Amino acid sequence: MKLQHPFTGAKTPHVEILPLIDVVFLVLIAFIYTSMFLTQNTGLPVNLPESSEAKTETSKVLTLTITRGGDLYLDEQQVQFTDLHTILSEAKAARPDVSLYVKADRDAHVNSLVKVMDIAHKTGMHGLTIATDKIITITQKTK
Repeated sequence: MKLQHPFTGAKTPHVEILPLIDVVFLVLIAFIYTSMFLTQNTGLPVNLPESSEAKTETSKVLTLTITRGGDLYLDEQQVQFTDLHTILSEAKAARPDVSLYVKADRDAHVNSLVKVMDIAHKTGMHGLTIATDKIITITQKTK
């Protein structure tokens, strides 16, 4: 009596690669899609000035928005210039590493931005970032 191996004569198992590639691409698309929502997008929508050196700030920040009319909003809550020093001092005392992210409308008065910068400096807040939109330049190569 001769014993035979159970897989003798049967096809060898293999992994289908095309469904695996489909799953990998779906997972990649899911990561890309969710990473778009991880950018900090607090504050009110304003038209930002443009800069070729714009970067994304990702530390512990307070977002201060200056509108075209000169109104101040701290994380979507309206504040007055007279209260800003107290609010920033309290935030600095609660979290010493906090920084200020200023989103000023490009049509806002420069005087409002300078006042905010002066108040932030007086409170000892050293991390001050002014938001800008990145300028995208397209150059054509000529032959």
